[in-house]
Amino acid sequence: MSAPTSFADLPSYDELPCKSAYWPYPPGSAREGAGMPGLCTPAYIADTAAREIRSGKRIGLTMPAQEMSHPFFGRQKFDIDVHHIAHFGVFDDVITFNPQGGSQWDGFRHHGMPTGLISGNTAEANRVPKDDEYVWYGGTTEKEIATPGNPRIGISYLADHGIIGRGVLFDYVDYASLHGISYSCYERYEVPLAHLLDMVGEYNLDLRPGDIFCLRIGAVTEYRTHTPASWAAAADIPPQTVVSAGLQTSEVLLRWIWDNHFCALVSDALAVEAFPPSDPSTALHHVCLAGWGIPLGELFDLDELASECKRTGRYSFFFNSVPFNVVGGVSTLPNAVAIL
Repeated sequence: MSAPTSFADLPSYDELPCKSAYWPYPPGSAREGAGMPGLCTPAYIADTAAREIRSGKRIGLTMPAQEMSHPFFGRQKFDIDVHHIAHFGVFDDVITFNPQGGSQWDGFRHHGMPTGLISGNTAEANRVPKDDEYVWYGGTTEKEIATPGNPRIGISYLADHGIIGRGVLFDYVDYASLHGISYSCYERYEVPLAHLLDMVGEYNLDLRPGDIFCLRIGAVTEYRTHTPASWAAAADIPPQTVVSAGLQTSEVLLRWIWDNHFCALVSDALAVEAFPPSDPSTALHHVCLAGWGIPLGELFDLDELASECKRTGRYSFFFNSVPFNVVGGVSTLPNAVAIL
């Protein structure tokens, strides 16, 4: 099977030789490092911009970097030191933070998959693997990622051309309100595929190959209703006990994601998928990141975008995100903007 150069070249889910891993590009190549967003060709971007940019209104999708004062999973807090340099009248700043402490892209180095998923041994995949029983996108090994200076599947490859295309917003907050569904984003709640399919019709969502799927469940809104002190207590709980709302993972959902050929998945949720995933063999962090080269965007600020989409009745837009250009980087702030 030849390496695809457009979304039209991708096989269907049923045609995938291995449902959990599709690695068509040369190991260590820039094309491998770009993953699914690399199929957004110049012609595709030009056509998408012409179709989607109408008013020119721009809406930022990234939380202020220091807003999440107590990041989850024990991650480092944001710190900024603004200071004079050389002489008065000139300032520099030194910023220390974890790019996954707020709005973030999970790059392909972030999460491996159990090797059992490659062999099709789901029982083996569901067992907690040892360190040497994981593999990353393209077959990248833990040793390659841990080797200083090795750039393979690092975030810089996504920075070279950006994660840019047509975004489509699924505003589950609005849908849940209309249908009498209640939940907390910081308790385990699963958004089922049936609700997404219902939203496609109810909100007249026109899905196209290469779309950037954006799901708003209200996690950023809910975060802002609590005090820093309450989040300080939450941040102290062990990482393995963190729970959050998100997509209900299943093979049916994976089939839908693949056959729609989304090039990225974005949410304001803590982990895109409900966390922890109920079945590791269908976890998005395993299959989308390590298996298919689909980056995951988490804790995006989609609130203002949702208001504008509801006001206009149009839920697609031009999506522009330029990651940090850090060779060998694992993650990045999104630096994302929706242009309508």
